Amino acid sequence: MSTRTLWLIDAIIDASNAQEPVDAYFPGDDLFTPAARRRALRIGNPTSRLYANIYLDGLDHYVKEVLRAPYLRYVDDFALFHDDPARLGEWRQALANYLAGRRLLLHRRKTFIQPSAHPAEFMGLVLMRGGRRRLPEDNVRRFRNRLRGLRDRWRAGSVSREQIEQRVGAWIAHAAHADGWRLRHAMFKGG
Repeated sequence: MSTRTLWLIDAIIDASNAQEPVDAYFPGDDLFTPAARRRALRIGNPTSRLYANIYLDGLDHYVKEVLRAPYLRYVDDFALFHDDPARLGEWRQALANYLAGRRLLLHRRKTFIQPSAHPAEFMGLVLMRGGRRRLPEDNVRRFRNRLRGLRDRWRAGSVSREQIEQRVGAWIAHAAHADGWRLRHAMFKGG
């Protein structure tokens, strides 16, 4: 990689956002290592998806070639599938060890084992039996609040039509992946 490319990557990361403190210790860390460690790019940063795919390429190979697990990943969301919960538990521990070697952790709240017949949230959708998909309730609530705020800002003249169309269009594009035509229609009726 060229010096100019590395400089640009450093500039993007350094300017991304105020870094959150990291309180995790990994093998080889001393007492002060977590204080010096930086944490992540903001998810909205367009380069974060690129960097995640580059950085997690090794994870893809590890899961497919070493664990030999049925697996899918989009950026930093991933799922493994098996009928045996014990096998999934073994894979979870193996993944935790692999990621710790790269100073990464599995998300405590979002890492779980459950039968595939139960609804599960993945990539901003609740996946349900029979291939049905719905939006999580908190996603819908946040968007309704954001929509009210946009309406207020429109009335006050502090937001342009283009800005509203961009924000609403992005949510509609995501929501279109769910089985929620009636929900989308109800949210926008009466204009």
